[in-house]
Amino acid sequence: QMEIVYNCLSSCIAELEQFKALAQGNGVTNGINPAASVDRISIFMKHLDVIERSNYLTLATQIMDVLQQVLAVAPHSEVLTWNVCQVYKHIIRHSKESFLPFVETMVDHLITQFSQQMDAGYIYAAEVLLVECGNVDDEGVIASLSKMLETLCTL
Repeated sequence: QMEIVYNCLSSCIAELEQFKALAQGNGVTNGINPAASVDRISIFMKHLDVIERSNYLTLATQIMDVLQQVLAVAPHSEVLTWNVCQVYKHIIRHSKESFLPFVETMVDHLITQFSQQMDAGYIYAAEVLLVECGNVDDEGVIASLSKMLETLCTL
């Protein structure tokens, strides 16, 4: 069963990689809908809490990298933004304390994206990040989350 899920995730990631390459090239994306691919990823990531945390985080890191690259080249779309933020939510919630090393990078990403697009999905992802990671005893994480709140409130 897990092999099927991994194959489906790999297929979605490959589709997003193809979209990114086409969008960067001639701008013709051959009808690839990145929002639909991201939505499928979100559904799979929501239900992947049965696998080992280390494997989940490795997969999550790969997915986050691809999503950030797609956001950089895709035309602005609230649906795509929301779907991406849903994936972020599942990754943050399922990774638990394993996500802490990625908090600063995610904070910077959310601030950058929100300042450019002002989509509510980024605020939602910021809320999830704050709720899931805000109670840790880690000065670096707390400083990053504080920076995020201060910045998002002033944009």
